[in-house]
Amino acid sequence: MSAFHKFMGTVSILLAATLAGCGGGSGGGTTTAGIGGTGQIASGTVTAFGSIFVNGIEFFDVDTATCIIDGNDSSGACQGNLELGMVVKVTGSVNGATGNATQIVYDDDVDGPISGITPSTANLGPADVTRSFTIFNIPVLIDSAATTFSGARDFSTLTDNDVVEVSGFFDNNGVLHATYLRYKGGLVLGATSVELHGTVTATTPAAGASAAGDTVTVNGITATLAAGVDLSDVPGGTVRSGDLVEIRGTLTGASAIDADRIEQEDARIGGDGDEVSIEGLITHFVDAGNFRVDGQAVDAGSAVLEPLNLQLANGVKVEVEGTISGSTLVATKVEARGNDIKLEAEVASRDTVANTVTLQFANGTVTVQLNNQTQMEDTMAGGMITLGAVQAGDFLEVRGFLGDNPAAPVVASEVRRSALDDAIIEAPVDSFVSNAGVTLLGVPFDTVNGTTVFLDETGGSELVISEAQFYAGLQAGCIVKIQDSNTPLATADGIADEAELESCP
Repeated sequence: MSAFHKFMGTVSILLAATLAGCGGGSGGGTTTAGIGGTGQIASGTVTAFGSIFVNGIEFFDVDTATCIIDGNDSSGACQGNLELGMVVKVTGSVNGATGNATQIVYDDDVDGPISGITPSTANLGPADVTRSFTIFNIPVLIDSAATTFSGARDFSTLTDNDVVEVSGFFDNNGVLHATYLRYKGGLVLGATSVELHGTVTATTPAAGASAAGDTVTVNGITATLAAGVDLSDVPGGTVRSGDLVEIRGTLTGASAIDADRIEQEDARIGGDGDEVSIEGLITHFVDAGNFRVDGQAVDAGSAVLEPLNLQLANGVKVEVEGTISGSTLVATKVEARGNDIKLEAEVASRDTVANTVTLQFANGTVTVQLNNQTQMEDTMAGGMITLGAVQAGDFLEVRGFLGDNPAAPVVASEVRRSALDDAIIEAPVDSFVSNAGVTLLGVPFDTVNGTTVFLDETGGSELVISEAQFYAGLQAGCIVKIQDSNTPLATADGIADEAELESCP
């Protein structure tokens, strides 16, 4: 099941319900849920356990539900086969903040060997919070805090020819933003099992592939049907150009698979009149009345935005709720789920009543709001953490977005407790003084020519620039990343070691 088509079959989701009290990995807080009634489907990342939390809803009866994990029946042992960050589809009955699951489905987006990872392990620096690579010509982006890693590899140790399973969301450029990555071992041609999803662009014979020796091409990868190939989930037993399929088999070359199973996938999200909820990245954005989320056409021209200052654009991560009319989802609500803000710093304090954590930088603090949809993880001890377990002096990596509360301006999508590292803040510029410093989220950082390294990534590649060039391209609202390498906090000086211009309005 491709990330463009997480929903399969009829979807019926009712809107309106206000969540209150404890939930998710946050240890409490308030948020708004958009599911209520019976026979609903929540499609999104697993953010916590104790049951499972998806889209802010706590689903019970997980191990009595029908459970399909990557095509395998895991009914009766579902929760033990799920992990944080997996994008799942949960069907069940929902009442406010809780629900009873009747079916849970997880399917990865790609499963194969890494190629062209950048930066390499040898060149990976402390300020690098993202890395990119390809799997079967599919570009993948991983984030040190926003991606959950499973297995014997993590953000800093992944390398070419590692075989991994990835789940996440595609952006407007076809890049898969990984919310979950599992290391499966090293590449062994002729033995490594792989999976590929996509649209068939060619077959041999041209009329369709149905017998051993026939071939199917998806995303530039050629799959040769092996003897005894299972085509039971392909209508008529013949794979044709234009079909959306999942191919499973053995990798025999860089772009060659011996396929032992091919399944046809369903691109439908729902029928006319169905009410749905979809989490994903905005793509094909024209205006508020014309864009897509996870491949579904959306009209949000009359939708309520949360937060009110949410700017809809390509790449913004959202949850959209509404009703299918024809082939378009007419949205009632669009809620931010993004990771535009990046914070890495020590904890100054936390408040389990207000559900906030305050991070300390050299010249100021930033308070972060957690809610039922915040995914929390301890990368050192492994597994989940709660806000109550976070202590002053802990080092946290936070990914989130700007909310409506000035006292806690950042709403966290993901929080990771990790080993002490450099302080990093990436956010819109509040203000700046040319050739002197910038202020982000109320925290001022000085820049010193000759000490601060100035970088520009607005063109898509990272370039070293001069101080004059940096400030000439700067304006309020530009996204800037500041790294202060002086850690621990006691030795931090508030002078930017790196100042990188990420993007501008």
